Amino acid sequence: PPTRSSSATLPSIACSTGAAHVIYRRQKNYHDLPWVRHTPSGVNIAMPQSPFEGSAHSYDSIVVPNVRFQTRDDVTLASDLYLPALDGKAADGSFPTLLERTPYLKDSTRYSRRGHWYARRGYAVVINDVRGRGESEGEWYPFAKEAPDGYDAVQWIAEQSWCSGKIGTMGASYAGSDQSALATLNPP
Repeated sequence: PPTRSSSATLPSIACSTGAAHVIYRRQKNYHDLPWVRHTPSGVNIAMPQSPFEGSAHSYDSIVVPNVRFQTRDDVTLASDLYLPALDGKAADGSFPTLLERTPYLKDSTRYSRRGHWYARRGYAVVINDVRGRGESEGEWYPFAKEAPDGYDAVQWIAEQSWCSGKIGTMGASYAGSDQSALATLNPP
């Protein structure tokens, strides 16, 4: 890649990487553009032309810890529920809901941050300890009950007053396989 003092031109290429776009500019002085961040590897990131990072949020958020529901075989699973809030209280209404099922302990910082982030943007978020992990009852046999337990979680969420009926799942690693497992049963 050209250095800051280089006058080389690069082809115009842009590809989305989520919140930012990788972009190579076809001009000599692209290093001097104020909205382009330069990385050590020579990749240039077009930053949002705003003083804010990420999407705007319309709510505060609250967490209701250890909300419990029963599976079809009467095992109690525990979830932390993150809701959009106003003035420290859950906002009125129903919201699209995101579910993440994890064996990595629902109350860890990574899940707390994610739950609050989405709740402040108008989503209800359910972070669920899988069977036998964290605060959930039962025996944990990796991957054994993820499909029916995931289905039961979606069914329980769909019945709640804070859920608009639109439910999505999220997660990577084990939580990613949980999404695939529950999808095999075509939940409501």
